[in-house]
Order: sequence, then C-alpha cells, then structure tokens
Amino acid sequence: MLQRYALDDRALASAGPGADRSRLARLFGAPAWVSERTFRSMLGLTALFWLGVSLVCLVTQWRHPHDWVLVPTLPFIAVAGCLLSLPMMAASFRLAEAPIRKRMLLLGALILVLALVESAIDTGVMKLMVPLLQTKKGKIVFAPYLEWVRMNMMLYVWVFVTYATATGLFLATTLAQVRERQLLRATAAADRARLDALRLQINPHFLFNALNASVSLVSLGRNAEAERVLLRLSDFFRSSLSTTGGDMAPLSVEFEDIEAYLDIEAIRFGERLTVTLDLPEDLAAQPVPHLILQPLVENAVKHGVSRASGPAGITVSARREGDALRLEVANSPVSPGATAAGLGIGARNVQARLAVHYGPEARLSVRTDETTYRVILTLPAAEPS
Repeated sequence: MLQRYALDDRALASAGPGADRSRLARLFGAPAWVSERTFRSMLGLTALFWLGVSLVCLVTQWRHPHDWVLVPTLPFIAVAGCLLSLPMMAASFRLAEAPIRKRMLLLGALILVLALVESAIDTGVMKLMVPLLQTKKGKIVFAPYLEWVRMNMMLYVWVFVTYATATGLFLATTLAQVRERQLLRATAAADRARLDALRLQINPHFLFNALNASVSLVSLGRNAEAERVLLRLSDFFRSSLSTTGGDMAPLSVEFEDIEAYLDIEAIRFGERLTVTLDLPEDLAAQPVPHLILQPLVENAVKHGVSRASGPAGITVSARREGDALRLEVANSPVSPGATAAGLGIGARNVQARLAVHYGPEARLSVRTDETTYRVILTLPAAEPS
C-alpha cells in the first residue's frame, strides 16, 4: 500500500534544512542535513574514540611494567586528542559532499598536521611527567625530542586516519538515510499524483456514458428513468469525490458504487441485463483502493453487455483465499474477438494502481472460456480486526 511510503515527519524535520541546531553545530559548519542529535553523536563518538585509544595504550603498557610510569600521561594525551579531533570533525562536515579526490587531499594534509601536533604534545607531556614518576629501577631513556616526535607522529597518523574513516562512514550513513527519506517522500508524492491522474482518466469516461444514457432516455420520452439516472449519477460522484486517489475504501463502499453504476446501466439496457453482486459479510470492511473495480465493470458493460444481442449478465464477487483477497468481475456472454491477451485502458489503469499500492504482491489476470469473460484481482488481504 501507500503505507510503505509513509515517512516519520519528526525524523525528516530532524534531518532536513529546517532542523533546529545549536550555535556550536553551525560554528563547526555542520550541513543542513546534520541534526543536533547527529552532531552530539559525533562529539560522543570522538570522546569514545580517544577513550579507546587510551585503553589500547594502557593494555600495551600493562604488559611492560617498566612503562607503567607512562600511564598518568594518558589522560592528557586523550584530552589533547579530543581537542585536536574537533578541527577534523569540522573539516569532515564541510567536505562531506565534496568530490572524493578533494576530500582525500585536504583531509590527508590535515591528518599530517594534527598527527604532528599530537605527537609534539605527547612527547612534551612524557618528558615533563615521566622524570617525576619513574624510579631508579626502571628508568626510561628518551631519544632526542625531535626523533621521539617523529616516531610518535607515525603512530598518530594512523590514529587520525582511523578517526577520519570512522567519522566519514558515520556521516555517509547519515547522508544516505536523509536522502532515502527524501526519495521516499518524493516517491510518495509522485505516486499520489499518478493515482489522481489515473482517477481523472476514469471518471470523465463514466460521466460521458451516464450523460449520454440520460440524453438518450430523454429523447425517447422516458423522463422518469432519465431522472433516476441523474440521481444515481449524483450518488456515485458524491462517493467518488469524497476521497482522493490515494485513499482506501471499505469493500462495501466499492460494491455500493458499483451498484449505483449498474443501476444506471440497468435503466439503459432494461431486462437484458442481469446483475449479481456477491460480497460476503466478513469481507465488507476489507480496505481496497477506491474505485478499483468500477473501470472493470464499465469494461464489462461496454465490451460485453452492449455487444450482446440477447440477455447478458455481470457478476461481481469477492472472496478470501488464504492471505489474499480475490475480486472478480465476470460478464457473459463473451463478445466476439475477446481474448485474455489484451487489456483496455481501464484495465491497464487498474493494473497500474495495484502496482502503486501493493507492488508485486498484487496482480490482475484475465480468464475466458466459451461463455464467460473474467477479470480477477488478487491482492493482500487485511487481517480481520
């Protein structure tokens, strides 16, 4: 159904251009599709990332007791890493929709700069704190400052590459979700417009036939019957226009509309036309696309009853088959040349509406034999309430 296109408006609002965002998020250059919640998640991701880096360092140093004196330096290094990650986050925001080559070049250059600064801070903190903490039994001998910075920088390049990759994946996933919501919203709007267009093709056709029948009755002096046609036409269009193309209607309403339509045709064809409507009581509340059966009944009248030289009949029935709802419109006799291969515009419109509402779960099929021409709609049945 169209329900499969239903969107969470709150989710769209939180990811759309009109989302309320903090001044800090705007300062970081977060795109319009980054909500305040997403921005806060990015900050949390940054803190967790550097906590993880600290834990990895802690485990590594725990295996080497003479390195335990480095443990008190880890909080300072983690805080410095979090602060230095903020420029990386801001750059990731601003380059989220940039060409991949530009994004990789700019972020790569930024990674080198941040790794160098983090390494300098790391080395400086250790040179200041370690001499105050280490004992005579396990002294750490430092390489020259610049050499130590160079060695640490190689490590922090990989750390910042990992961070940039994690934030990039997070933003890419967020952007994909926002675009998917936008696509679903656009698809739902397009489908609704398509349904309305299909309905507009159906109603004028029926209106023309009914008015033509009224004119014919008036010309024959059958004014009472012409008045009845117009009254039933009014009933039909009141029901038809009470909902939009995308709305569903109970099956009982569909059968009432069909009854109104066939009452008009019964006046036109007189005793030649026999109508049978078979709707089990337990299926009366089943929702179906509004006016989904009317074009098929109209085709049965146009191509079956009107071409028959003698008595003709139309049967409209509904029944449940497991998890499926089977709707059938049958007319007899079969008009000359009628086959199961071709579909008129009315049947094609019905087929298109079924595809929009139900996708591959619904189908329209045609069966014919020597006496009867049947159009069968099979669609998912709603669970009984």
